[in-house]
Amino acid sequence: MVVQPDITLPADDDVCTYTSVAGEFDPLIAVDNCPGYTLTHQINGGPVVTGTVPAGTIFPLGQTVITYILTDHNGNEITQSFTVTIEDTQAPTIVCPAPLVLTPNSVGCVATHLLTLPEVTDNCSSTLSVSYSVINPDNTFSGPYTAAELLYSFQVGNSIVTWTVTDAAGNSAQCVQNITVESDVVITAEILTHNQCNAIPGVGSVKITTNQPGTVTLNGVS
Repeated sequence: MVVQPDITLPADDDVCTYTSVAGEFDPLIAVDNCPGYTLTHQINGGPVVTGTVPAGTIFPLGQTVITYILTDHNGNEITQSFTVTIEDTQAPTIVCPAPLVLTPNSVGCVATHLLTLPEVTDNCSSTLSVSYSVINPDNTFSGPYTAAELLYSFQVGNSIVTWTVTDAAGNSAQCVQNITVESDVVITAEILTHNQCNAIPGVGSVKITTNQPGTVTLNGVS
């Protein structure tokens, strides 16, 4: 008798097990020099069952040992075993939160915001690891941060938040959330004629006002 070599297979789609098909785990050769022999099998040392592993046998994640026993009419036996290993190779699913538009909530044109976790599911793992990183408007990179670090200070402009979910088998998936911070600073300019601020004909001034504290810089004034 010759059984199959050890084999590793992925779990079936969307479940955490593998279901066998007919003949999949039959011995490669199972014969005797005399008629009247019987073939039985065991799974993980369980009950002895006549015949080969039937279709529809469900294998869990991890290792399962299949043992075949060939017995002739005189009671002589030969046993051989092989291992079937089932692995989770399916990535989790992840759905990002909707894009956000924020306004600064502190001096310095920064919006500090408590992020909402994405929706995540997996075919096997009940506990998933979620993290995120941020590409800031100035193209600097921040992170990665864990799901316990959801409070982030976003700069004015567009930030790209990349969410990552990882299952217990190390499979991962990502999605992207865009977060835009629009400045709420209002700057007004009032042109003052020379009669209002000086006595030099043809020369005027501009009065700049803003609703936020800080310094206003003028570029390209003519």
